[in-house]
Amino acid sequence: MPAWLDIARAPLGPQEARALARLLTSLNTKSVALPHGSGERSAKVTSLSKALSKHAPYVLAAHVRTLVHPSTHVSMTVRQELRAGLYALCDVTGTHERDALMLAHLDSGERAVLKSLWAEWEAQRYRGA
Repeated sequence: MPAWLDIARAPLGPQEARALARLLTSLNTKSVALPHGSGERSAKVTSLSKALSKHAPYVLAAHVRTLVHPSTHVSMTVRQELRAGLYALCDVTGTHERDALMLAHLDSGERAVLKSLWAEWEAQRYRGA
């Protein structure tokens, strides 16, 4: 379990799961950052997806371990609320990082859960025309 998440004392509820999913999704979207101070006022459109991609596999691994751990229960409502954020993590995680995560950090049960999540994401993602 991640140190910042104490499921035993304060389980994640649907509202917190929705807020976490919104945070993960917003980190992946482009936004306008205005420079501070005087002088040039040009706006630059950027996203934090590159920075998020470095940490996304580990967040996915923590989520998968939480789902598989025998002493935890994650309700279906919380899982549905987290889905958009998990899809955002899958979006910035490359197949190479996913494969490395599966081989090095996950056991067989955790791999099955991650494969299922990845297949759901693959089925719903937009591929373009």
